[in-house]
Amino acid sequence: MAHKYLHNLIYGMIVIDARNSKQNKQLDDFHFDLLNNHDSHRADYNNLIEGLFIAASHHSVGVQFADLVAGAVYRKCSKRDSTFYNMIRNNVRRNSQGKAEGFGVVAVPNGSRIIEN
Repeated sequence: MAHKYLHNLIYGMIVIDARNSKQNKQLDDFHFDLLNNHDSHRADYNNLIEGLFIAASHHSVGVQFADLVAGAVYRKCSKRDSTFYNMIRNNVRRNSQGKAEGFGVVAVPNGSRIIEN
């Protein structure tokens, strides 16, 4: 999703599940750096609104839902277990040829092979 911010396609904010205080600080610092330190080697993320929003998943239905979807994709990609992915498969965004990779599922870093359709 961050690539849409990079290419000025949408405005928004990044919401993440809370970690421990040290990791939260590292993520917040990284996010601040993304927004404020631009040079010829870094992308410009001017479309991100506000700072990083860190929410405990047990307080946010949206974060819980994102965890479920991410977990299903993770299990398919790294464990070759499609059990949960198959439950959401028809809701994953695809191109006109039915390809999910690069559309509903985006690899980071770019070019990594992560999912079969």
